[in-house]
Amino acid sequence: MLIKPGKIINGYNEIVDMTKTQDMLMDVGIQKIPEGKMVSFQDDERETAFLLLNGKALFKWETREEIAVRNSLFEENPSVLHVPRSMRVQIRALEDAEVLIQKTTNSNNFEDKFYGPADCISEVLGENVWNDMAHRIIRTVFDYKNAPYSNMVLGEVINFPGKWSSYIPHGHEQPEVYYYRFNRD
Repeated sequence: MLIKPGKIINGYNEIVDMTKTQDMLMDVGIQKIPEGKMVSFQDDERETAFLLLNGKALFKWETREEIAVRNSLFEENPSVLHVPRSMRVQIRALEDAEVLIQKTTNSNNFEDKFYGPADCISEVLGENVWNDMAHRIIRTVFDYKNAPYSNMVLGEVINFPGKWSSYIPHGHEQPEVYYYRFNRD
């Protein structure tokens, strides 16, 4: 299924909603937050992950807080806050910020976790496959290997111009949505 969300505007920009799309097992959207504004989230049924796409933001939850900065989603590993259902999260944009929000149902109770850029596993795959046609960088934040309690996988794939996005074909046990951003420079 291909969905074109259009221009990202301030506020929540829905990409997919699991209640509106048949066989979709996740909600995915982009929250665009102007500098100085704070937004709050709490979902009583779904685990939620907040991935900073760009900008600078203060993440607050429970009694914890973390500041995350990301200037280039193409060149820098992400920061992600992953929380179980019913946990309140606040995000304040210290500079204009965009946050990808991914949610799915999960009855497991698990400890919240903040993943900084150093916690993200980056791998270069596909080099020398079909004359480098499958060369890409895969950044895995969490999956069943490091978060077996989660019903999601979250990561990024950095593709190079003219290369395959995900070859050799594969799948994950958790639901998966690809959200594409392009660097036209």
